Amino acid sequence: MIRYFKQYMPIKWESALTSKLRKEYWNLPHVRGKPIILAIQDFHTPMAMTFTHSTLIQHLYGLDFYAYYDAEGVLQVKGERIEEHVWGDKRIESGFFHLPNADMVSAVIQNPTATISKFNRIGRVAGFGSPTVRMVKGGFAHNPDPQAALPRRYVQDVDKDYTETWREGMNVFHNPNARFPLDRFFLPECMHHRLKGDQIMHTIPDFHPFTAETFILSPERMERRHKRVAGWVHPQY
Repeated sequence: MIRYFKQYMPIKWESALTSKLRKEYWNLPHVRGKPIILAIQDFHTPMAMTFTHSTLIQHLYGLDFYAYYDAEGVLQVKGERIEEHVWGDKRIESGFFHLPNADMVSAVIQNPTATISKFNRIGRVAGFGSPTVRMVKGGFAHNPDPQAALPRRYVQDVDKDYTETWREGMNVFHNPNARFPLDRFFLPECMHHRLKGDQIMHTIPDFHPFTAETFILSPERMERRHKRVAGWVHPQY
């Protein structure tokens, strides 16, 4: 699994990103001189976005990160340069933002929570859907504790004082070599990532989910089912 995340997934990202790079959108008259953003999602296997999203940042910046607690118990995060990714007979150079012509791409955006479930949740808040159905959202989110090495779990009841924007959960990876950098105030409510030396600096909203799964429940249907099952069971059991 470690090789899958560190070798296979960067090659998957690379294939999609470089195919867009070959389009040379920056030469189009209506695009020339403007920031270009590439949006990418991973659907290569069921539930992929719940466990592969963290592998994108490695390939974009060509850095691998590891965390540890020092002798004083303070969390330290270090980045190490990655030269290449190898899977089978496939070999690519790491660091999409360092590739030729990649300086024409201002940023790459990704939102692992933006699936059809986001449509369902936002539609629910807007008043659509059956009133007999309940929605519960859960997953992992950014942990604001500066000494936390792991994200925190969260659970939200979509039917009780719930709000969600289209930008919630979005990551904006800024290209440090961009010829036309993206305005730092563009795309608010998102988590922004910027390379400073061998460290990634993050601008993080109050709530930023890394994953989001929606559980759709029908209490009335479950109750009817329990009654049917109860009718099939012999009284002595």
